[in-house]
Amino acid sequence: MTEVVTATPLADTLARLDATMSWGSCRVGLPDETGWWRCDQLLDDPAGFDTWRDAIAVGLARHHGVEVPVIVPSAYQLLYYADVVAWVAAAVFHRERRVPNCAPDALAFAVDDDAYPARVAQLDPRFACLPDDPAADHPDATVLPDEAALALHLQAAVRSHAQRFLEVWVPPVRLGRRTRWGAFSDALDSAPWAAGMGDGDEEAGVRSARVLLAQGLAPLVPGSRIYQGRDDRGRPFWSRYRHTCCFAYRLPPGEACFSCPRTSDAERSARAATWPDGGPEA
Repeated sequence: MTEVVTATPLADTLARLDATMSWGSCRVGLPDETGWWRCDQLLDDPAGFDTWRDAIAVGLARHHGVEVPVIVPSAYQLLYYADVVAWVAAAVFHRERRVPNCAPDALAFAVDDDAYPARVAQLDPRFACLPDDPAADHPDATVLPDEAALALHLQAAVRSHAQRFLEVWVPPVRLGRRTRWGAFSDALDSAPWAAGMGDGDEEAGVRSARVLLAQGLAPLVPGSRIYQGRDDRGRPFWSRYRHTCCFAYRLPPGEACFSCPRTSDAERSARAATWPDGGPEA
């Protein structure tokens, strides 16, 4: 049965975020359509991950015209699920210093033609916020004393969901603990930065990522890894050091991503020099 969505502070927040997302969408409540996966149901029946991973492999093979090494769709799926859990919540933290519920029973997603979870739904209208939030008195709000407490609240929620996912997710290849947990740390770091870029204020997104990860709840990794470098033409650019690798270099054209751990600082500077305006790649 489709959930009825009424006007709530979180629904308004996600509508504002949705307007800035050129690559996907977010909302409160499930729409009246098929194709959505609830995270709690997927975690209760992990066979669904096999179906989803196969769809990722098909999409990658279609794009690249080659047989896809089994490690690649597994790594993509890990990063994709981390985005479902953390991306919208961390973007909302940046834009409005609110934190939606990240528990498995509070999230659902639908994938696009490439099997990326481009649509995310929050199934719980409740949120945490700061004392000066305009909706702090709303019944859906839980008020926390300061930004540090709000950041730790978000990390704790992501860590709890990630723990449940990593307990039941069994890919056909081995991905180490650092890689698995690094995917969720990467999502928390990337989302505020990307949201800042979407708002036209990249540096504000960078500042939010640093606030969000100022303290770390192990095994999430503390500290933002976004940094400002200079390309070979002397122009500044923002990038970040990822904790994880998606193994896209195993596919044509065989090049590691700009922020991949495999890409050296010298190579980043050289590649950034080819950009028309020195803009970053995530």
